[in-house]
Amino acid sequence: MRNKDWTLVFFTVLSQLSVGVIVCVSWLVGFENDSRFLNLLGPQFKNPVLLALVSVGVATVISLLHLGNPKNAPRSLNNLAGSWVSREILALATYSVSLLIIFFLGWKNLGFESLRYLLMMSSVFGGLLLWMMSRIYMIPTIPPWNSWYTWLSFISTAACLGMMTILLLHYSVFVREGCMACYSRFIDDPTSRMLVGALCLVLLVEIFGAFVHQS
Repeated sequence: MRNKDWTLVFFTVLSQLSVGVIVCVSWLVGFENDSRFLNLLGPQFKNPVLLALVSVGVATVISLLHLGNPKNAPRSLNNLAGSWVSREILALATYSVSLLIIFFLGWKNLGFESLRYLLMMSSVFGGLLLWMMSRIYMIPTIPPWNSWYTWLSFISTAACLGMMTILLLHYSVFVREGCMACYSRFIDDPTSRMLVGALCLVLLVEIFGAFVHQS
């Protein structure tokens, strides 16, 4: 693998991590109505939106290293009609701006209720970003890549990274108590069990999908 190819790897993984975190948080806040995660959106460094914003920010900076001349990056938007790369850049910008808005409102304690809907909207933008990214690699001249498995792998990676990150943040909520007490409460917590179960399910789907694809 060439040195510049590693920048694409880090860009892809960090972007998937960011989207996975936002999708998980929006699900827990919007559908599970878990107020603990809603409270994490306030002014603190455990804020998952801050983590997602930093991840996608670092990913964007790293992606510029892949360009021969980073100054030409704005020109990449000139071909939205026929280039998945141009569409990916637009989706990345839209998703990043949505995170900035959520982060600002949460950090300033402005409208926690509206954050539920903004998180869902940002999740949609994140899903579109993953779709654009996967389409870049679905090249007709490379049949193994030009298949449903490319999209599945992008989604499953984002889901796994997001759920593992949220599990760590969720565990930190219980750490204020003694070690054994916080571990016991974390294991018995319904949200913890749901996240672990969903993570195992996604891993099984990924393994089965890989087996079918290789076959």
